[in-house]
Amino acid sequence: MENILEIKNLSKSYNGTPALTNINLSVKADEIHGIVGANGSGKSTLINILFGNPLIRETGGYYGEIYLDGNSINPKNCAESIRIGIGMVHQEFALLPDLTHCHRRK
Repeated sequence: MENILEIKNLSKSYNGTPALTNINLSVKADEIHGIVGANGSGKSTLINILFGNPLIRETGGYYGEIYLDGNSINPKNCAESIRIGIGMVHQEFALLPDLTHCHRRK
């Protein structure tokens, strides 16, 4: 089965501080992957690169290769990412109520 997404040696720094260093990832069709890590581990940076967030270019871009369906991609903005089939679900904790006040079932 072919990879639908392949990331090779992806690196990104902010003002000389590495956020990602030589990240490699392959995703095949019908696979689900989770990206898990501590705060500051680069999860958002990786997703922002894939989604063409302008902040990535404004802070010097990134190094490495990204392939979608075998084609090299380098999204310049979010609209381009959407056009080629990449979407993003933004994390927004404000949408959830404070769960410490929920009643528990007895």
